[in-house]
Amino acid sequence: MKRSIGTKVLSVLIILGLIFGLGIVANVAALQTIDGYNKQLVNIYLQMERTEGNLDAEFQQVQLYGNLVYMKKGTNQQESMKTKLEDALTAFDGSMKQLTELAAQSGDKQLIASCESLASAAGSFSEYMGLILAAAKSGDYDTVGPLVDNILSYKEPVVTAYDAYSELSLAAVTSLGNHSTTKIEGTISFDFIFVGLFVIVFVIAIVVVRRTIAAPAKRSERMLKDIVEKIEQNEGDLTERIPVTSNDEIGQMSAGINGFIEQLQTIMQKLREESLNLNGSVEAVMREIDESNESASNVSAAMEQMSASLEEISATLGSIVNGTAEVMSDIERMNDRMGDGVELVRQIKDRAGDMHRSTVESKASAAQVIVDIREKLQVALEESRSVEKINDLTGDILSITSQTNLLSLNASIEAARAGEAGRGFAVVADEIRVLADNSADTAGNIQNISNQVTGAVERLAKNAEEMLRFIDEKVMKDYDGFVDIVEQYEHDADSVDAILDEFAQNTNQINHTMMSMSDGLNGIATAVDESAKGVTNVAESAVSLVDAITQIHQATETNQQISTKLSGEVGRFRNV
Repeated sequence: MKRSIGTKVLSVLIILGLIFGLGIVANVAALQTIDGYNKQLVNIYLQMERTEGNLDAEFQQVQLYGNLVYMKKGTNQQESMKTKLEDALTAFDGSMKQLTELAAQSGDKQLIASCESLASAAGSFSEYMGLILAAAKSGDYDTVGPLVDNILSYKEPVVTAYDAYSELSLAAVTSLGNHSTTKIEGTISFDFIFVGLFVIVFVIAIVVVRRTIAAPAKRSERMLKDIVEKIEQNEGDLTERIPVTSNDEIGQMSAGINGFIEQLQTIMQKLREESLNLNGSVEAVMREIDESNESASNVSAAMEQMSASLEEISATLGSIVNGTAEVMSDIERMNDRMGDGVELVRQIKDRAGDMHRSTVESKASAAQVIVDIREKLQVALEESRSVEKINDLTGDILSITSQTNLLSLNASIEAARAGEAGRGFAVVADEIRVLADNSADTAGNIQNISNQVTGAVERLAKNAEEMLRFIDEKVMKDYDGFVDIVEQYEHDADSVDAILDEFAQNTNQINHTMMSMSDGLNGIATAVDESAKGVTNVAESAVSLVDAITQIHQATETNQQISTKLSGEVGRFRNV
């Protein structure tokens, strides 16, 4: 089957393209899966972890304020403790609801079940603390005391369910992270295998192209070069042929060259035969010409003296005519060069116009770029203000330290109620309070650093605005000066064009003058011809013979030259 070089190369490119496309599709699918894992981690489990922290802190606050409601009875802080307990219960219920929704979004059945258990325990705890709040609001502190003492029985199920839920949540996050890592490692392994396969196919393609295209082409080129070199060295062999090994363009080219050599061989064989015949005819004619020349020599001797005089006049006239022709030729070349100069000036003018338009467009583009940079700078400044979110985060840290202080206070209260048995717990509570104070100091330092970063961003914006102002005031003015220079360049091209037009007019006038001189010389040549008529009448008897001999001689010399050339060309081939 006939297959062209284009088909072979296209087949190789299609195979490489398919392999490359499949690799890209596989990588895109893997990246989408990894992106899904990452989005689930960020959008669900990260928020779930934050909600767990809020729920734990609010759970501690509810306990603390539940105890303080009873401990602060009869004091000025009594109403404040009731309000804080009510707010803590509301926040606790909200966090529990949000945690339940996030667990449902995860789709993990074990995690959802654990969250439902936690929600049930938290609901019972919240209802119980609501009873304490209701009793405190009604002033029934005889009921509040026993209820506060029994908080532990409702607290422990919440703690147990919370620990179980936290363990399942951590396991789910770990599993999802492992899935993402496994998918990434698999993608990397696939990429290595894909690159190796692509390299192997590429090498095979190179080998196939070299064997089916490059090697036959190089072999044909080498053999054709050998044939030509032998012809140049007068050792040509028209019996040689280039082997045809394929049906593609290279094979067709080799077959065409072989056909050409066959046709050339046939022509050269015919030329060799006709050259031999022509040589015989030329030799016979040359003998007849030699005999006729002896008869015409006597007549020619009588005419030599008069012919010499006419030759001197003709030579002088010829020199003058040749000089005139050279002057006219120079003028014509000058006109041609003038035309080239006019065309060059026109091109210069066109380029100047293009340069003027390009400069104006570049100026407009530069102005637009400045506007775009200013807009992007404003957007970058707005985005850089996201540093201020650090203050919000440090505020959250300060809130956590406040909650930790409350927790440590609650622990101190519990330790005081426990007596000697809670003394060690009181020491731990003091350490927690110290840790909270250190966290507050660290958060303050972070806020100071954030303020320094914000000031640096503002200074950067000011410097960028100064740079844009410099471009507006300096660079754009330089563009205006360049536009003026290009306009002056156009005016100068017009001036040169006018000068060349005037020069062309002068050249045309010189040309007319030389034509007049040429007409005069032609008149002189006519006079010389009339003088030669007398010589022509005298030699009239010998003209027919001399002309005949001359024509025969010229034809014979031409035939002899042709024969010699044909013999020389045929002799360049060793085998025909």
